[in-house]
Amino acid sequence: MSSQVRLRLLPSARCLFDEPVQVKVTGLRSRQVVTMRARSTDDRGVVFSSSATYKANQSGEIDLDKEPSLGGSYTGVEPMGLLWSMKADTLHKRFQKTNSLNPHVVKFYVHEEEGEGRMLAEETNERLLIGDGVSRIPVKEGNIRGVLFTPPGPGPFPAVLDLYTFGGGLSEKRASLLASRGFVVLTVALYGHDDMPKNIKEVHLDYFEESIEFLKRQNKVGGKGVGVISLSKSGDLALSIASYLPGVEATVWINGCSANTALPLYYKKNQILPALMFDVSRMIASESGAYNVKFVTNDPLLEENKATLIPIEKAKGRFLFVASEDDLNWDSKTYTEEMVKRLKHHGKDNFEILWYPEAGHYLEPPYGPYCPSSFHGLAGKPVLWGGEPRSHATAEVHLWKKIQKFFRANLSCDVTETRAKLVSEEMSSQVRLRLLPSARCLFDEPIQVKVTGLRSRQVVTMRARSTDEKGVVFSSSATYKANQSGEIDLDKEPSLSGSYTGVEPMGLLWSMKADTLHKRFQKTNSLNPHVVKFSVLEEEEEGDCRTLAEETNERLLIGDGVSRIPVKEGNIRGVLFTPPGPGPFPAVLDLYTFGGGLSEKRASLLANRGFVVLTVALYGHDDMPKNIKEVHLDYFEEAVEFLRKHDKVGGKGVGVISLSKSGDLALSAASYLPGVAATVWINGCSANTIFPLYYKKSKLLPPLLFDMSKIIPHESGACIIKYGVHDPLAEENKATQVPVEKAKGRFLFVASEDDLNWDSKSYMDMMVKRLKHHRKDNFECVCYTGAGHYLEPPYGPYCPSAFHGVVGRVVLWGGEPRPHAAAEVHMWKKIQEFFRANLSCDAAHTKAKLVLYFQLDHGSPLLGVILPLLSEMGSSWPGFLCMAHPTMSRNFSMYSARVTEVSAAHLCPDLLKANSVKQDLEKQDQLKRLAMGAVNQVTPPYLKGSLHKEKMASQVRLKLLPSARCLFDEPVQVKVAGLRSRQVVTMRARSTDERGMVFSSSATYKADGSGEIHLDRDPSLSGSYVGVEPMGLLWSMKADSLHKRFQKNYSLNPHVVKFSVEEEGEGRTLAEETNERLLIGDGVSRIPVKEGNIRGVLFTPPGEGPFPALLDLYTFGGGLSEKRASLLANKGFVVLTVALYGHDNMPKDIQEIHLDYFEEAIEFLRKHDKVGGKGIGIISLSKSGDLALSAATYLSGVEATVWINGHSANTIFPLYYKKSLLHPALLFDTGRIIPSESGASIGKYAMNNPLLEENKATLIPIEKAKGRFLFLTSEEDMNWDSKTCMDMMVERLKHHGKDNFESVCYHGAGHYLEPPYGPYCPSSFHGLWGQRIKWGGESRSHAAAEVHMWKKVQEFFRTHLSCDEEINNNTVASS
Repeated sequence: MSSQVRLRLLPSARCLFDEPVQVKVTGLRSRQVVTMRARSTDDRGVVFSSSATYKANQSGEIDLDKEPSLGGSYTGVEPMGLLWSMKADTLHKRFQKTNSLNPHVVKFYVHEEEGEGRMLAEETNERLLIGDGVSRIPVKEGNIRGVLFTPPGPGPFPAVLDLYTFGGGLSEKRASLLASRGFVVLTVALYGHDDMPKNIKEVHLDYFEESIEFLKRQNKVGGKGVGVISLSKSGDLALSIASYLPGVEATVWINGCSANTALPLYYKKNQILPALMFDVSRMIASESGAYNVKFVTNDPLLEENKATLIPIEKAKGRFLFVASEDDLNWDSKTYTEEMVKRLKHHGKDNFEILWYPEAGHYLEPPYGPYCPSSFHGLAGKPVLWGGEPRSHATAEVHLWKKIQKFFRANLSCDVTETRAKLVSEEMSSQVRLRLLPSARCLFDEPIQVKVTGLRSRQVVTMRARSTDEKGVVFSSSATYKANQSGEIDLDKEPSLSGSYTGVEPMGLLWSMKADTLHKRFQKTNSLNPHVVKFSVLEEEEEGDCRTLAEETNERLLIGDGVSRIPVKEGNIRGVLFTPPGPGPFPAVLDLYTFGGGLSEKRASLLANRGFVVLTVALYGHDDMPKNIKEVHLDYFEEAVEFLRKHDKVGGKGVGVISLSKSGDLALSAASYLPGVAATVWINGCSANTIFPLYYKKSKLLPPLLFDMSKIIPHESGACIIKYGVHDPLAEENKATQVPVEKAKGRFLFVASEDDLNWDSKSYMDMMVKRLKHHRKDNFECVCYTGAGHYLEPPYGPYCPSAFHGVVGRVVLWGGEPRPHAAAEVHMWKKIQEFFRANLSCDAAHTKAKLVLYFQLDHGSPLLGVILPLLSEMGSSWPGFLCMAHPTMSRNFSMYSARVTEVSAAHLCPDLLKANSVKQDLEKQDQLKRLAMGAVNQVTPPYLKGSLHKEKMASQVRLKLLPSARCLFDEPVQVKVAGLRSRQVVTMRARSTDERGMVFSSSATYKADGSGEIHLDRDPSLSGSYVGVEPMGLLWSMKADSLHKRFQKNYSLNPHVVKFSVEEEGEGRTLAEETNERLLIGDGVSRIPVKEGNIRGVLFTPPGEGPFPALLDLYTFGGGLSEKRASLLANKGFVVLTVALYGHDNMPKDIQEIHLDYFEEAIEFLRKHDKVGGKGIGIISLSKSGDLALSAATYLSGVEATVWINGHSANTIFPLYYKKSLLHPALLFDTGRIIPSESGASIGKYAMNNPLLEENKATLIPIEKAKGRFLFLTSEEDMNWDSKTCMDMMVERLKHHGKDNFESVCYHGAGHYLEPPYGPYCPSSFHGLWGQRIKWGGESRSHAAAEVHMWKKVQEFFRTHLSCDEEINNNTVASS
C-alpha cells in the first residue's frame, strides 16, 4: 500500500449497523482517479461487493460526503453508496445478517485507476447490530421462543414486539438495533427455530398474546401498552394483533397485506380468519430467472375473499402504514389505500401513511445491501422484490427514523422525554461532535472535544449533562465560536461565556453543577460508569435551542482486566481491586471511610494504574452498625495484614490513602502499625478527631471535638465550619495529637489553602514542624492555592457545598472551580508517583529518587524552558521532584510539575536571578545545558539509560496499528514517521517471559523519501532477519541465554513487547511504543476447574452460545499451559485445558496414564450450558498427540482431532482404560541422541521404530475413530520424525478405506508449532531426556507455518463441530 495514502472512516471505524460513516481518502495526487471498493460476507458466506470511481480534488483528497462517483455501482454524491450498492457474487441472494452478535464487517479499499490497480489503502468498518450495554436474552418461556433485547439503564423504556417471523427461524437484526435506540424489544419465531416445528399449517393469535404479556411484565418496560413492528406476511399478523388483542398502542405495518394471508388464523381455539390464497399461474418470468409475483395474491375485496379482511377498525391503537410503490411481492400500496378507506369509513383517523416511490419490498434498517431478487419460500422460486437501489436506500434511511419517532410518540413513558428525543432526531446532519481518542475512557482520563461542520465563525452553546447515583442531575454550558473552517477544538478554543471562560479542555466536566443546591456528585459504585451527554446547540429566533450534534462519554471507574472482589473476611468489610496480570504489585489501603458506607471510586481508579487496593468501610455498610461511638485501630491492622498476604502484592509494606477525617486515621495507622511504608494525607487533621481511638482494647487517643458556636452562617444557606474545630495545640487538647514522629514510612501531605472544612494547611504545618523537631525528613508537602476540601480523582464536578453528616448542616467546602480542578489533576499524578517511589516491588526502582531544585521569579520567561524540561524528566523518573514558587502552581499544573518548597541547589544562582527578558532569553540554551548537567551529577548509574527517553527526537513517531493493545495471535502494523529522508535506523523489540528471561530482536531499516518506514512493505537490511517481514521483530526474538524457550502459559499475563527506534548502531532512542498482546480477550471467562479428577481451566466466549467445545491437551512436561486454550476461546470456542501432573494437588510425576481422565474431561465439557454440537474437538502437540489419537479412537463424542507433530504410537508411558492396559509404551534409546556444537543435541532418531514386531502393540488403531483428523507436521521436526508418523497414519487409514483426515506438511518448520507471533525456539531443555535438544526448523519458515496452521485449526474445528446442522452441512459442502 502507498505509505502516504490514508483511508479514514469517521467518526469511528466501529459503529452501529444503522449509523452512517464519513469515508475520506487523503494523500492522493492532485486530481488522481481511483477506484473505491467495499466487500463483505454475510452469515451464510455469500460475498457482497461494490465499487465506484472517484477523482481527488486539488489537495489530493476525496470525501464521499461531497465528491461524486464518476462510475461503478452508482454515480453521483452518495456518502453511503458503497454500502447499499453492494451486490452478491451469486444471483438471487439476499444479504443475511440475523444474529445480533455477529457484526457486519465491511472492508473498504482504494485502488489505483480503474479495474484491478494497485491497492493504495484499506480500512475495515465493523458495523455492530447490538450497541454497548444492550442485553440479549434468549427466551424460552411457555410457548414463546425468541430473544429479548433491553437497553442499558434502569428504564422505564417503551416496549416493541418484532414480528420478523415469516420464512421460519429468527431474525434479531431489527430488534437489536431498536434496543440500541432505547426500546425493549422481543423478537419471536413462529416456526423453524429451537424446538418449534419446521413448518406450520395454521397460526394462533394466542402465541402473540402470550408474547405481549411477557413484554409488559418486564421490569424495564413502561407505558400503557406495547408496539408491534412487521414486514411482508407478518404485516397482516400485526394488524390482527392490533385488532383483536388488548394493550397494543402502536403498530408499524411495512409492505404487508390488508387481509390474513397464506395460513388460517385462530384465537382461543376458534378460527377467526380464513386465509387469502395465491394463484401461482399468474407468476411472470423475467430474463434474470426470477419471477414477478405481484399479481399472484387473490383480490381480498372479492366477495369470496372478504372474510379474510382484518377488521382494523376495532383497533384502539395507532397505525403507521408504510408502502413501497414498486413493491413486486404484492400490491402493498393498494392494500394501504383500502385500509385507509376502511378506517375513514368508520370515522377513524388513528393512522399515518408513508409511500415510497421506486422502493422495493424489503424495507429494513438502513445501509445494508439492496436486494433485487432472492428465493421466496412460499413461491418456491426466486422472485423479484422491486425497487431501484438509490431510491430504496433513501427510503430505508427515512423510514428508520420515522419508525422510532412513531413509537416514541405513541409509546413514550415520559411526554417530555419523547419531545426531547424528537428534537434530537432533527439534528443537523453535517455537524459532528467527536470525543477523542474515544468516547469510552476511564474516569480520570482527559478527552479532546471537537466539533466540525459548523458555519464559519458560527457561535454555539456546548452543554454537558450527567446524572449521579442518587439521581441528581449535573450540567454545564459554555459558549464557543467556530474558527474559519467551522471547527471548534476545546483544546485550543476559549469559552466566551457560561460555566467557565477561557481555554479549558475539560471545563465542561469539572464545571458541572447540580440542579439542586448543596449536592455533592455521588459516584461510589465502581461498576457504574459516569455517563456524560455532550451536545452542541444553536439558538433559534424564538429563544429555543436546536440540537446540532451530541455524543455520549462513558467514563469508566474500573478498567479492562481489573478484578473487583467484595471482601467479608474476619471484621473486614470492603472491596478489593487487583490489576490484571500476576504481579507483584504495590498495595494500598484506601480509607475513604467516613460518612458511612463504602466508596469504590478512588480505589478502582488506582487499581487501573497498577496498584492492589483494598477500600474498607467503617460503619453503615453490609452487616456493620449504622453508627459508631469509637474507632479501633485493630480493624485497620487486620486490613493491612489482609493486603500483605495477598498473592499479587509485592514490596515490604503497604500504602494508605485518606481524605478529610480519615486523614487522622491514616496518620495513626502509619504511626502505630507495622508495615505501612507510605501514607497520603489529604486535607485531614493532625489530631484524632470526633471519636476516641482504641488499639488492643486500650484507648490510644481521645477525640478533638467541635465548638458549634463558632460555625458561621453564609448567605447561600450553607455555613462555614472552618473555625469550629478546637485547637489541637491548646494544652487541654495535646493528648489528641497523633505522634507522627513514630512512623517509619514516608508521608505525602496534601493541603488546600482555601479548605473551609477546617484549617488543613495549618495542620500540615504543625506536622512538618513536629517531624523536623524530631529530625525526621520522611515527608513531602504540596499546598494548592484556590482549591477546596474535597480533592478527588480529576474531572468530576466541583462541589462548593453539601450536607455534612457530623455537623448535621449544609457546609461550604471552599475553593474556586478552576484552581480546584487543576489541583486534582496534579495531585492525582503526584499520588501515583509517590506510591510507586515508596512502595516499589523493585528495590533499585525504589532508590531511584532524584531531587532537583529551582528558584524562579513569577512570570520569568525561563518558565518556557524549565517547566517543560522538568515535566518531561518528572514524567519518566519515579520520585523526581521539581520545586518552584507556590504562586506558580497554575503554571506548573499545565506541565504536571510538582509544587513544593523553594531552594536553589544544582543550577547557577546568577542564571536564576536574571531580571530582564533579554537576559533570560539569551541564557536559555546555557540553562538547558546546566540543567541537564545537574541531572547527570545526581543520576545513579543505573538510571543513566532512562535519559535516552528524555532525549528522543520529538518529531519521530512509532505507531502500532490498528492499536497498541491486541490479542497475542493478531498482527500489528509497525510504522515509523518523522525520520530524515533515507535515514538508516535500528528497530528493536524486547520482552520478558514469565520466568524473567529477556527476549530481543533488532533489524536495520532505511526510511523512504518521506522519512517513513512501514514494516508491511519495507525490507530489513540486516539484523535478526532480512527482507519484508511485517511481524519479524516478534518471531525473530531470541533469549539472552542459550537454549531457552519462551514461556507464556498464564492467560491473565499479557505478552508485553517494547518496540523502539534507535539511531543506527547503539545510537540514541528516537521513539518507542509498547505492544500489549493479550492472551484472553474482552468478555472471555476464565474458570479454574477442580471437579472430580479434573484439574485445569475452562475458557468460555462471551454470549449465550451454543459454542463448539475443545479439549486442549497441552499437557506434557507437567503443569498447565493456558495460552492456546484462551486464544481459541477468543475465537468462539469453549475450551478446557487440563493438566496431567505437576499442577495443583496432582502428583509431581507419573508412571502411567489413564484414558478415563480424558473421558471425564470430555463429559464435563459436553454437559456445559454453553456447549453445542454433537461432539467435541481435541487439540494436541508433541507427546499429547498420541493421547489425542487414543481419545479419538477409544472414547465416544470426539468429532474432530488436531494432531500436531505427535507420534503414531503410544509413547513414554503405558496407557490404561477402565483399569486395563490398552497400549504399552514405545520407548527411546538415548544412545541415538546426536550431540551438536551448539550444546544442544538432536533427538530425532532416539525413538524406537513402532513398525518393528516387538513395538506394534504400541500403535494406536486410529481406523476405529469415528471423527475426523487434521494431521499437521513439520518436515524439519528434530524432536522425532513426525512426518513419517503422519505418513504411517495416512497409509493405515487408507488401508482401512477411511478418508476422514486432512494433512498439512510444513517445510522449514520445527517441532513447536504454536499460536503465531511468539519467539521461535531453536533449542531448549527436554524434561524426559534430561538434556538440551534442538527442535528444528528455520525461524522465518516456522513463523509462516504457525500463521497458516492457526487459521487452519480454527477452520477445521468450525467445519466439523458446528452447532448448527444446516451451517455445518453448507460448510462441508463448500470445503
